[in-house]
Amino acid sequence: MESPADYQRKKKKSKKSYLQKARRYGVRGILGRGRQIDQDTYDYYVRVLDTLNREAWDDEEGQAMFIANVFQQTEGEEWTLCGNQLCSRVLEKLLPFAQAAVRERFMSALAQDLRLTCTDAFSSHILERLLLLACFAPPTEADDDFRTFAQIWVLKVTKFVINNWDDFCPDVYASHILRTAFQCLSGIKLPVDVLRSRHSRNQVTGADQSTTFQDFEPTADSLAVLKLAAVKAKQMQNRDEVLHTDAAAGVVATLVTILCRKLPPTGRDLAQELLDQVLPRDLADEVPVVFQSEGLTRLLEALISECPAELVHQIHAQFFRSRLSRLARHATANFAVQKLLTACPDKATFETWYGEELDEQIEEIFASGNTGVILNIAKTCRKMSAKQAHFLVALMKALHCYEPVDQQTKLVPLLVHLRTKEGMEETTERMTVHIHGSLILQELLQFSKPIKAVSSLLAMDSSALKNLLSDPKGNYVTQTFMSSPTVGEKSRESLVKSLHGELVAMACSKHGSRSVDAIWSKTSLKGKEIVASELSQKEPLLNSNQFGKFIAQNCALSSFKRARDDWKANLLRTDKKRDMFQDIIGDLGDATQKPKPKAKVNDIEPPLSPTPKKEKKKKRKKADLAEDILALDEDATTNSPEVESIPKKKKKKKAKSYLDDL
Repeated sequence: MESPADYQRKKKKSKKSYLQKARRYGVRGILGRGRQIDQDTYDYYVRVLDTLNREAWDDEEGQAMFIANVFQQTEGEEWTLCGNQLCSRVLEKLLPFAQAAVRERFMSALAQDLRLTCTDAFSSHILERLLLLACFAPPTEADDDFRTFAQIWVLKVTKFVINNWDDFCPDVYASHILRTAFQCLSGIKLPVDVLRSRHSRNQVTGADQSTTFQDFEPTADSLAVLKLAAVKAKQMQNRDEVLHTDAAAGVVATLVTILCRKLPPTGRDLAQELLDQVLPRDLADEVPVVFQSEGLTRLLEALISECPAELVHQIHAQFFRSRLSRLARHATANFAVQKLLTACPDKATFETWYGEELDEQIEEIFASGNTGVILNIAKTCRKMSAKQAHFLVALMKALHCYEPVDQQTKLVPLLVHLRTKEGMEETTERMTVHIHGSLILQELLQFSKPIKAVSSLLAMDSSALKNLLSDPKGNYVTQTFMSSPTVGEKSRESLVKSLHGELVAMACSKHGSRSVDAIWSKTSLKGKEIVASELSQKEPLLNSNQFGKFIAQNCALSSFKRARDDWKANLLRTDKKRDMFQDIIGDLGDATQKPKPKAKVNDIEPPLSPTPKKEKKKKRKKADLAEDILALDEDATTNSPEVESIPKKKKKKKAKSYLDDL
């Protein structure tokens, strides 16, 4: 599987290769596809693109002057430039930074012939960008006149594209304008994985990355136009044939998603009609027609993800009953099976699905390579607290490590590489951690009885364990292991002992240091002492390493070597203070982290809250209190009377875990 580093290198190479191609075409007199421009204009935009790829823009004033100069050259030429391949690409990157007057010029120019703009391969991208900017990222300096103009313009464009539904829905370019229109009318910005196909999700422009989009509350006029879109979808001509195209199916899938989130009754009605009248059933076929088209499959996935529980039951009965395991092995249908498992409405339903169709087929699903299905089964087992033991047994059988019993200790090494026992023994190449294997193991560690996974992890050779926990995808296993409520304290200490002799090497690596930090933050005082004892022997090496120096500071190794009793006393005082103020300000470990993202519109009912002034005052008091406590932690080496006078809080007795005996 492609790593994030490989993806970034490929992305940089793609940018470079596009610029190189543009230069070569310019030398040969090929001035971009689409509308024709002169040689001087083409060369100018090649230089602009080169500057955009190279410049870091540390100076905001310089950036603003550069962008203003580029847009000054576009006056009167907006229509032509938007229709040229090279110019369209450059302008799409720059529009998020343009002033309100510039955006208004481009809006007016493209609105002169909306039909041609929507169906054009290059102008359509500019129109889509302007719609998003007008609704989700309005310029801060915009005056009321521009805001009024933008609102009128957005309604004009969205009404036009919806009224031309039959022409635009199956069109490759105009279909994306329709999807953007639904977002603008609802005030909900959908993520890339909902809007784009699996093949095009990596094709994210720089404008998408540099712009912060925020949801908003739409007007009554906008919602009325959105309801009109639902009517058009029901009245679409040749609906059964058109929805077999990927473009049209994607439009309807986006509309269903938006309606179910913003106008649930309207969304449910449209979903019900699609299930009853449009999506083919073909109960006699082993693989229904709906799964033979990626577009229809994505439409069905949207229905599964967004519809209420009663419709999920209908979808299962209509498309999945008696063929769930077969579809789980199918190249396209397995993604819909994953969505179905995630949307499972209750524990009893999942137990029925798993017991009747999945339990005996885990090995075949594993052999098909659709490991995402196995991951979603594990997630649902954990979420529903159901069929966990059955799934674990089936998984060990699929990996060929269930019998004899002594082979069960190989569960974790086989799982993280997603190899059977025979496959692991036969391979001679160096194996990397599989992303799905790591995620499945993390789910197992959060089961109500994770003893098999814990025992297998602790039975690994120290070198193999170090390689796993230092891997970019494997270091998350450490965090889950140390924070899981069902893993006992003795098991956490055993993990520290199992890594004896490897902690220094882990602390000096990027991802291994994260594992060491996770172990340090969650282990007991005894475990901390073991870690510090081993790391202190190589303190100079740690201090000279870019990752190790943070571990050395966090563990206070210099204090440990100089005065171990004081080091231990400081840790105890810090733990006591954290416990004392836990009920007031929560975990101090989260005090410096970024706040959690706000819930999306209509996800939850807004709670009753104090007035803004009182709320700000309350947050300020909490922040001041947190700073005072953190300051006490830093000065813990001084036995100040203020610290000693703080009354001790009675410690709650820790519930004994069955894993403490491991």
